[in-house]
Amino acid sequence: MQANSLKGNNNDKNIDFYNNIGVDPFKIMAEIGGFDSFIDLELAYEYIKNTNAVVELGAGYGRCIDFLKKKKYKGKIYAVEYSNTLAMHLKDNYTPHATILQQDIKKLKLPTKVDIALWMWSGFIDFTESEQQECIEIVCGQLNEGGKIIMDLPRFGVQTFAQHADKQHIHFESPYGNLDCFIPNLENIEKYAQKAGFKKVAMKDYKTATEKERSLYILYK
Repeated sequence: MQANSLKGNNNDKNIDFYNNIGVDPFKIMAEIGGFDSFIDLELAYEYIKNTNAVVELGAGYGRCIDFLKKKKYKGKIYAVEYSNTLAMHLKDNYTPHATILQQDIKKLKLPTKVDIALWMWSGFIDFTESEQQECIEIVCGQLNEGGKIIMDLPRFGVQTFAQHADKQHIHFESPYGNLDCFIPNLENIEKYAQKAGFKKVAMKDYKTATEKERSLYILYK
């Protein structure tokens, strides 16, 4: 497999996978990955619990909304989802609990600024390196002063379930479609953050309930 170009538009190419997979297979993937235990969100919650508004980027089938409901989070929840299939599911099932926005993150526009942007379960890697830089800058503009982006990514250098062209470019084939992804390392994230105007970046390594090795990145505005 040839490594993807650092330019281009992976996100639009990958959208067929999310339109085709539907809710139940997505939940099975969460169980396999160990995300149904919410371990990533438990780690992130210390940054969320006292805030007034949060946005989830790539809300999928509603996993983060379920977690915030479980925690009785009192702030405003925006859930952004590009896939028509998943956005319709969210609107049908979560409208009383969150404001569902069917938007391309590369064109993100929230009704109000938020304190936290959550980008969990690898959603960020659906974008090329140049798209990732663009998205970080766009999301930064939607944060209140002192706000944070919290991202969950595969731990850099660790083999994932996908096919690796190198440590950063991966390709995943499934009955629902293919995904081409770019896994940033800490140096990439720090570069994105600095260019977007964030003050610092922190990183926490952890393992999911099924021993998947992950990293949580926190970008401080």
